[in-house]
Amino acid sequence: MSKAYRTNKGVPQGSPISPYLFGVYVEEIFKPRVLHTPTRSCIVSSYVDDGTIVVAGSTQKIVTDLIVELFEDCNRIAKLRNMSFALKKTE
Repeated sequence: MSKAYRTNKGVPQGSPISPYLFGVYVEEIFKPRVLHTPTRSCIVSSYVDDGTIVVAGSTQKIVTDLIVELFEDCNRIAKLRNMSFALKKTE
């Protein structure tokens, strides 16, 4: 057990409330998006600090274009909050 640490802002690393606060902070970035048409389907969702974009389409171009569109939308919202995605994790 470590010694007690006092903080004057935020919550301590590892606090049980951290995932909930983070989820509230990024909620708009990974807000659920569901699309289903005869030629394409997608779901954008998240759990705590992991986001997922799942896409299916009738052609590779449809899939690629939809993934790019959804990722750019998530990235646009993140930039409004002065956030970004680690390039190595998103390539």
